[in-house]
Amino acid sequence: WKMVWGTDHLDVVYIDGGSAHGALCTADGNAYTWGCNAFGMLGHGTSLHAYDRPTLVEFFPRLGKKVVAVGAGGYIGWDGAFTLFLLEDNSLYYAGMLGGSESHETPVRIDCAALEGRHILSISAGEDWAAVVASRRR
Repeated sequence: WKMVWGTDHLDVVYIDGGSAHGALCTADGNAYTWGCNAFGMLGHGTSLHAYDRPTLVEFFPRLGKKVVAVGAGGYIGWDGAFTLFLLEDNSLYYAGMLGGSESHETPVRIDCAALEGRHILSISAGEDWAAVVASRRR
């Protein structure tokens, strides 16, 4: 067991770790990321360096949106690396490179026809995959 350095003041409700980075969200709806920032996967608006401690992803507070779950995907050489963010309004965002997409250093919304009319129940991310569990169509 190892405590994530710099989180003792945070009310962490959801946490996930990828092969080279981590992500968490807090009870007040903020997302924090740390670790390798290849492809901008931490969502801090840059891909210039790694972050050695959990750092607020400022994009969501600026939007006035709260994050309720995160998924820290893998770092697959040059094929991509990403972080997923599920928001309380049932929208899904990612930062980095997901599924051969171009790299995004700031989170972008995922628009997926298969999720229309469904409530997202859970998200997860692994070395080279992302998964979304959603309700049946309403």
